[in-house]
Amino acid sequence: MKRSLLLFIFSFGFYTSFAQITVEGPIPAQVLIQNNLIGNPNFPATNFGMMNGNQFSGPNSISTFNCTDANIVPFTDGVILSNGAANGIVGLPTTLISTGGQSWPGDTELSNLTGLTNLFNASSLQFDFVAEVPAISFDFMMASEEYDGNSECQWSDTFAFIIRNNTTGVSKNLAMVPGTTTPISVTSVNDNTNCPANTAYFAGYNSVGFGGQTVVFELTGNLTIGDSYTVKIVVADQNDAVWDSALFVRNSSFGAYPVVDQEPMDLVIEDTDMNGYEIFDLTVNEALMLGAINTAVYTFDFNYYLTQADAEAQVNPIANPQAYQNTTDLESIYVSMRNPYTGHSITTEFMITIDSDLLGVEEVDNGIAKLYPNPVTDVLHIDGLSNIQKVNIYAMNGQLLSSQNVQNSMSTTVDFSNHGSGLYLVNVVTDNGSTFRRVVK
Repeated sequence: MKRSLLLFIFSFGFYTSFAQITVEGPIPAQVLIQNNLIGNPNFPATNFGMMNGNQFSGPNSISTFNCTDANIVPFTDGVILSNGAANGIVGLPTTLISTGGQSWPGDTELSNLTGLTNLFNASSLQFDFVAEVPAISFDFMMASEEYDGNSECQWSDTFAFIIRNNTTGVSKNLAMVPGTTTPISVTSVNDNTNCPANTAYFAGYNSVGFGGQTVVFELTGNLTIGDSYTVKIVVADQNDAVWDSALFVRNSSFGAYPVVDQEPMDLVIEDTDMNGYEIFDLTVNEALMLGAINTAVYTFDFNYYLTQADAEAQVNPIANPQAYQNTTDLESIYVSMRNPYTGHSITTEFMITIDSDLLGVEEVDNGIAKLYPNPVTDVLHIDGLSNIQKVNIYAMNGQLLSSQNVQNSMSTTVDFSNHGSGLYLVNVVTDNGSTFRRVVK
């Protein structure tokens, strides 16, 4: 938005290219969302929708793009949503990108969520899904002509990444400055000397053909399993229909964010032959970490590393994690859980040992008062300080032997009569958290 119109261009076309950037569009909403925004062909998206400038005799405002120069756009391809012509970036123009018109309306939901009125030139993509995972993620950057060294202090187009819980009726904007409740905008992210704001997230001036741009934001949103959601990405002009802004969303970046259902267990194989080495199957923890995730729909890769630095950089993975020979009596294993479509990953750690006495398992209450008798013969009694929800019994190699749901009781019993002599891990889940205790039979 700006107070005067300096340049007004209507641009139509299917494929435009220049130098390092190509733009292709218009593309039907379902094709663009499924093939470019989401990536995972099994993601259960439905009810695809789009609001495009070409629906109001304006320019095509939503396209895919490809960029071969990371200095221009930090990711190679994705989706562009503009409040003007999507192909305005082609050729990296040094003149002002300012397209659209006031016959192209704004977006009521965006106005209601942000409290901003008098919106024009709204572009949006939206779709529905039912949550089967606890979190989603997406990557984007914002560019705007309003990054000009002057306008940042008072002028800002508006956009939002809206996630609406259709079950509860609650909507929220996920596009917030990290660690704050401030929406990302030109006024909230800039390096203007008169009104600097969150400068760490401002990438610089004069790139992508716009006046400036933010860094790439990697944002996440929590979900309630079983609830129905609508996702809507929308950008608009405010107060006038000039000086364009755009969102660049990384290809395939919308998807399930990796969340560990239960932390991996330490693995113990006693060195009975006293040679100092045993063979460990590190992958036995994967089912524990995935929990109830439907792996026919949501894919996660697991890789194992000897250092946290390697895990975070995803280099030097253990070649055969199903048959890993320890190098010391007690060592740390770092496991990366990664969505192969979005590229997002998380890292956690567990121990392996050939001597259970080296583990020194920390016994944190988390609502557990007592497990007895220990050693156990046939029946293990568990008394809690809060309601017990579930009890899982694991072998020391990580194999789940039994799982028992408990109906919000302060105490319960577990039948050990069918388990042989040895060392077991008992996982007690209560209202206060999850606790692992070693039990001998």
